[in-house]
Amino acid sequence: MGDDKEFKQDQERAEVFDALGHPTRITILKTLSEGPTGFSELKKKTSIESSGHLQHHLNKLDGL
Repeated sequence: MGDDKEFKQDQERAEVFDALGHPTRITILKTLSEGPTGFSELKKKTSIESSGHLQHHLNKLDGL
């Protein structure tokens, strides 16, 4: 049983590292740390041209 719990914790850690492992997602988090921002404003502030790309990165950050 301890192995299952440890494996689950390792999986959760890997998901966090995956989410934070891209420079664009770091930029998004820095921008959001300044205060609440709507999707369009976040897109402008982060210089992400594609709504699809921004949505992809936000999906990766979901749950953190």
